[in-house]
Amino acid sequence: MSIKVFTLGSCVCRDIFNHTAKEEFDVVKNIQRQSLFLSPMEGYPVKYEDIDLEKLKDHPWEIKMMVNEVNKSILDEIREVDADWLVMDMIEERFQFAQFEVDGKNYLDVKSGHFDNFYEHYLEDKAKNYKLTSIDDFTDEEVYINFEKCVDVLLKRFSIDRVILIESYYSAEMVDNEGSITKYDNQEEIARMNARLSRVNKIMKQILDNKASKDKQYTLLEAPENNLGYKNHKWGVFPVHYQDSFYEDMGDKILNLVRKEKVIEKDEFDSEFCNVKYISEDNIVFLAWKKFSCYDDYRNPTTFAYELLKKYPNSNFVVDARSGFEDEKEDVEWGFSVLLPAMSKTDCKTVIFIMNEVNEIEEEMDMWTKEFMKYFTVKRVKAYEAAVSFIKGQ
Repeated sequence: MSIKVFTLGSCVCRDIFNHTAKEEFDVVKNIQRQSLFLSPMEGYPVKYEDIDLEKLKDHPWEIKMMVNEVNKSILDEIREVDADWLVMDMIEERFQFAQFEVDGKNYLDVKSGHFDNFYEHYLEDKAKNYKLTSIDDFTDEEVYINFEKCVDVLLKRFSIDRVILIESYYSAEMVDNEGSITKYDNQEEIARMNARLSRVNKIMKQILDNKASKDKQYTLLEAPENNLGYKNHKWGVFPVHYQDSFYEDMGDKILNLVRKEKVIEKDEFDSEFCNVKYISEDNIVFLAWKKFSCYDDYRNPTTFAYELLKKYPNSNFVVDARSGFEDEKEDVEWGFSVLLPAMSKTDCKTVIFIMNEVNEIEEEMDMWTKEFMKYFTVKRVKAYEAAVSFIKGQ
């Protein structure tokens, strides 16, 4: 099963997955060229379908990113992302902003070459009071408030321990294929950009630190202090187009991180919350909870159990609920509307819950038992051996 990743930021986090273990990762969505600071603001109403691609003469993907930034749809897109991990960077906060007024309303947008084309063809005749600004013109408090609004949306979709922040900066030097190192021409601009990025990274880290708990924290991956750009980079010469070793190193670190919750063997899933495995001699998919879980920590193992039920004909499902279960409202709704109907389409006929005689989650288990009984024969027992005996005696 591939690891589904959502990359949010620049080519820095996106290109990591072009350099490492492609077969293990699936980048299901990539959002670039958009400012997290601007995203909670009101957007100018424009749709991708309204754009004449021939007129703008930009790549359709670049136009789509620009339109999403202009209409401020990024938060809505984040809410719809189906991924296991979020990998983000703050490089896109480097851009200047274009500020303008249309019909009495003020708008702020990332000023890229793609936006300039859009402005010329679609806004110039009706916009006024156009001027340039940047995130430098806003206070730390204003930046914190807008970043936090974005983070709150992200953390409704991702557990904070599934968030990886890549902290990187403009390189002062680049290396070529022969190993020769030279300085970039625009050293003053690089220093100015790095000061801006240092500020926004600091604020984002403050927010994530404040959202973290003792048990769950985000992961910060820092670029090497003297990280070199790469003169022969596929995207051209630019201070955030790094040498291959940067992407490979970051990819290795991410792999090591996500493998902490891993599939031990082809037919087994293990995490700190749950173990799922196929027991061939009994033709049973066995799921044992280790402690309370919710969201991805609940959905990933149960989805894996469903995949095993599909894989092995006429297998049955046994759940050991003696050491924990879950009752998060969103997961119950997901289980009833998505997981159980999907499981009902497998060959599985019997579901057995292993429970303690004195059970603190009796009411919750009654709810799940009733729902499972819509699709399966359901039985409660006190031990795995009793589950096997019941199945064999049917």
